[in-house]
Amino acid sequence: MIDNKGFILMEAIGSMALLSIFCTLLLPVFMNITSSIEELKEEREVMVLLHEYVLLEKTDGQLSYTFPVTVHHEQNRYCAEWTHRRTHKYCLHV
Repeated sequence: MIDNKGFILMEAIGSMALLSIFCTLLLPVFMNITSSIEELKEEREVMVLLHEYVLLEKTDGQLSYTFPVTVHHEQNRYCAEWTHRRTHKYCLHV
């Protein structure tokens, strides 16, 4: 029969094993969520900066671009392009 000390030791080892398995499974998911949040922040920064460079019109409380804007990712930067009389391009390095 296992005495109290042995039982407590087995319980501690089991808890540590469960915790390490849980962390191993959860860490990649957490890192993926974190990188997704960072990408969203970067895209939001681009869109906020675009508001300074692209004319906006407000209709029914909604903001919409007067000119169509295309945002795309190039290597280590986000670039936005729109046409108003000529093609404009604005890039934000990340």
